[in-house]
Amino acid sequence: MTAPLYAVAFTENHLACLQRWLADPDVHRNLYALYRPMSIDELTRWHEREQKTDARMFFYRTAPEGCADTAVGLGLVHYIHPQHGCGELSIIVNPASSGKGFGRRIMAHLMECAFREHGLHKIFFHCAGPNTRMIEIARRAGFVQEGVYREEIHLDEKWYNTYRFGMLKSEYEAFLTKNPARHDISQSQPA
Repeated sequence: MTAPLYAVAFTENHLACLQRWLADPDVHRNLYALYRPMSIDELTRWHEREQKTDARMFFYRTAPEGCADTAVGLGLVHYIHPQHGCGELSIIVNPASSGKGFGRRIMAHLMECAFREHGLHKIFFHCAGPNTRMIEIARRAGFVQEGVYREEIHLDEKWYNTYRFGMLKSEYEAFLTKNPARHDISQSQPA
């Protein structure tokens, strides 16, 4: 059985979770930008900057707001370029929730948000080479690999490529025709 998944707006209350995740080596090695551990003050400033844009920020959990739950992850549709109708997706999954299919469901939710709510023409994201789960999610979700940044990340005494994946709205619509099942994420209002 698939665990229920709920999305709420990402708020300042969720910064402590994000801080823990960014400090975790398993999360850190999978992030394209190789974020470093950050203080709550730094994360607060980042959050304030994101809120001044058209970004949509979600916090995902396995129980409705106000219930004992497991924090699952963070998802963003951000860096939206209004003239060109393009935006970037970003996902961070709690290491305790990794490998359970949550990343795939979060990606489907963000795709719907980007194309249906924002009306974007194109979405894209970058993925670090060690993050093989995200590369597989991208391929299964119909993304096209648009670029390879050769040996851009150095981890564990090894060089890794990073990848850019993109999807046009027309590709999203074609994907939905072949795969009509949508994400099963419930949106609830923050308490």
